[in-house]
Amino acid sequence: MRKNVKVALYSPYLDIFGGGEKHILSILKIFDLYGCEVDLLWNDLEIAGKIKNDLALNFEHLKIVDNFLIKDNFINKLIKTGHYDYVFYVTNGSYFFSLGRNNYIFAMVPKKELFQLSMINKAKLYNWKFICNSQFTQRLLTSFGINSQYIYPYINIDSSVLNNKKDKIILTVGRFFPHLHSKNHKKIIEMFKKFKQKSSLFNDYKLYIIGRCDNKDLPYLRDVEESAKQNDDIVVKVNVSNQELDILYRKAAIYWHFTGLGVNEAENPEKVEHLGMAPLEAMANKCIVFCFCAGGIKEIVRDGINGYIFFNETDLYNKMSNIIINHSIQKELANNASKFIEENFSYKQFEEKVSKVFNL
Repeated sequence: MRKNVKVALYSPYLDIFGGGEKHILSILKIFDLYGCEVDLLWNDLEIAGKIKNDLALNFEHLKIVDNFLIKDNFINKLIKTGHYDYVFYVTNGSYFFSLGRNNYIFAMVPKKELFQLSMINKAKLYNWKFICNSQFTQRLLTSFGINSQYIYPYINIDSSVLNNKKDKIILTVGRFFPHLHSKNHKKIIEMFKKFKQKSSLFNDYKLYIIGRCDNKDLPYLRDVEESAKQNDDIVVKVNVSNQELDILYRKAAIYWHFTGLGVNEAENPEKVEHLGMAPLEAMANKCIVFCFCAGGIKEIVRDGINGYIFFNETDLYNKMSNIIINHSIQKELANNASKFIEENFSYKQFEEKVSKVFNL
């Protein structure tokens, strides 16, 4: 136990949870498990309940603390950061001086503009280290002149509840928003409709589109819903519970992931998938994943071994058509996917990596 060790996290992105938010909070949950006090710098007390209910993370030593990094003057910020043994920050391009004993920036998004450091920002970061979510992000940070360590997330897997008999469901999971690394929901709907028209192989398949949505992104959600309207084979669900999502993962035979489609990865790496929490969760649940070949996806999907990567519509159609009629390959890939997660994204590996990186 690490009693009397104090940890702080500030992320400006906690207004809506995605894979990145779950990742950094899972890291802090290890500190909590070790008996550390964890302060979340946020101005809405309800966030503690949301973390528990939406992310299934149960903290014992979590406090919601008024965000002094936004409200206080320079001197007070310095003094208050000095109260912490560990300070974590998810940057939006701004930086601050910290007197914390150990200071870490969690780089979720490899956007170059976030890391083009002025002289003053370099001074602010003299006692900070960087951590990130994948080898893909790490390589890009290196190209920006920043050294970092990557920490993969863990994926919960309960083999006792996994379904070997799957329904004819194509599932896609991702936040409803049009910016940054968009999940391309409308493109998914468009291809699903095309495939249904093109071949009877897809006749019995339904498409489930699941995701969270913030109020500011409701116009985008309405646009997606309009694209799916009057089609009984397409289901759009927003802000579902963890329990319902788990059931869908267990039922779905196929998982689609289109992030990065239509993006020049070399020019805009921030717009492709940085790792892919949802595809990992799908693989853990023995879904056969079909992911666009970009970004961190290439770290986790071995084409034809534990899933498929595709390059365009024709490639996706051909690979989908082949797998639908080949039940033995379906079973092999599903088992390989689940085994891959067990071997590379277990909670035990995650805890060991966090403990090692932060000397817990």
